[in-house]
Amino acid sequence: MLRASTIILLLVLTFCSCIRRITPPIREGAQMLVVEGMITTDSIPYAIKLSYTGELLNASAHIDSNQNFINDARVVIKDNKGDSSQCDLISPGTYQSTNSNFIGTTGNIYTLIIYLSNGKTYISTPEKISPVSPIDSLTAIYDSSYISFVRPTQFIVSVNSRDPSSTRNFYRWTAS
Repeated sequence: MLRASTIILLLVLTFCSCIRRITPPIREGAQMLVVEGMITTDSIPYAIKLSYTGELLNASAHIDSNQNFINDARVVIKDNKGDSSQCDLISPGTYQSTNSNFIGTTGNIYTLIIYLSNGKTYISTPEKISPVSPIDSLTAIYDSSYISFVRPTQFIVSVNSRDPSSTRNFYRWTAS
């Protein structure tokens, strides 16, 4: 008898439960300029990506990924020695430096200037390319442990160097 009453109680609760739809407020704000890019000491062209922040929509809304790119700006990279490179639009929102002789140099200070079609001009904070601390050694360890559907076996590569604590440095390491 206890089981039948428990089942009846569960059925009553299931069919009599209340579902209330809620619509949380969506954060709104002014569009902001988003700039992605970097200057290195490599001799490759530098890419600068320009876009605006987009609206936060629900998961089922269709979002056109090209709607926020900025395709009508003028972009210039300058250094403290008086050299500069104009950047041309190469794909939606992506500008690439055109001067093949404009290469980032350790010790130089670089500024990015963006002229938007609406008349606004943005100038970045000048950034200096600092020398990189010498690499003492590289360590590579093969990790043969395999976790299904999480990660395959892997190499763990470590770069050993002595970074001076008195200087605020940022490093970007890439491997392939």
